[in-house]
Amino acid sequence: MTSAVSRSRSTRSSATCSGRRTCSTTSASRPTTRDVGTRRSSATTGNIAEILSDQGRFDEARSLFESAKETVTGAGARLLEHVAESNLGRLAAREGRFDEAEAALEGALAGFEELDAASFALETRARLAELDVLRGDRPESALGRAQLSLGKGLAPAVEAMLQRVRGYALRQSGDEERARAAFEESLLVARTADAEYEVALTLATLGGTEEASEILDRLGVVAVPDVPI
Repeated sequence: MTSAVSRSRSTRSSATCSGRRTCSTTSASRPTTRDVGTRRSSATTGNIAEILSDQGRFDEARSLFESAKETVTGAGARLLEHVAESNLGRLAAREGRFDEAEAALEGALAGFEELDAASFALETRARLAELDVLRGDRPESALGRAQLSLGKGLAPAVEAMLQRVRGYALRQSGDEERARAAFEESLLVARTADAEYEVALTLATLGGTEEASEILDRLGVVAVPDVPI
């Protein structure tokens, strides 16, 4: 089913689409000044790519994500390498390349768990739940993954996204009453956090397409994930 909010191409840019987190540049060994600069530059590139991905500018985002991953892999920054892998996995999910997305996200999750990077692992589990609903045939899996992450200290924008994912999964399962409750919780969290991108996507699930379109246009969004319902 086509998304409730259709997008027309816009030339506007967005300062941000959702909550961002600056990645740590620390490592077990003391990094050189050059290493720190490389990792900071890569983190900035990754943040820009996340905005492009949220805007639906997938080709541009992919190029930057791949560049960031190549840079941090060469610098031996394992945490940032897995961040880039997770970002590429989410991008692949949004483009409908589901098997590729799952492999990348599962690989990133394993890496974060090995590094004991709990917050990154939680967010990647949320992205796997999102992948399940984008596939359209795994609502139970999405609900199970969501249960593992909600209430565990997620960033507000990620929590809003995951509550919306719960709503999608419940709607795919035919439980409209609980789906609507999840969407309303998502909207509350997103509005409280001023996470406009998440506000817009959740509004669309509740029939607020006019306000959603206004927000997405302001953010420069040209395409949104297409969730089968």
